[in-house]
Amino acid sequence: MVRFPDGMRDQLKAAAAANNRSMNAEIIARIQASFDDKETSSSESVIRKAADEAAKNAVREIVDEFKSTYFIIDKETHHLILSDIKELTEEKKEKGKNSPLPRSGERK
Repeated sequence: MVRFPDGMRDQLKAAAAANNRSMNAEIIARIQASFDDKETSSSESVIRKAADEAAKNAVREIVDEFKSTYFIIDKETHHLILSDIKELTEEKKEKGKNSPLPRSGERK
């Protein structure tokens, strides 16, 4: 004998009738479905983990390829670029100190 919460026996009876089963067959079918769902979700979890790992590996390969081929510059050029960036940054900071705050929706 199984004790059901209030109203559950009526829900099972209605579901059993809708599925052309006895209440016992409905209970068994629902219990079996819960086991099947766990097996399915376990398989989906394994597939999802494998897909995530494959995606991470693909991104790593792309980044490594990009790093090795994108820019090949000598040290002198590298230092010139950095000094230009520093200079432009300082100019922008100075401009920002001397200019009024922009109004709403207005760009600097």
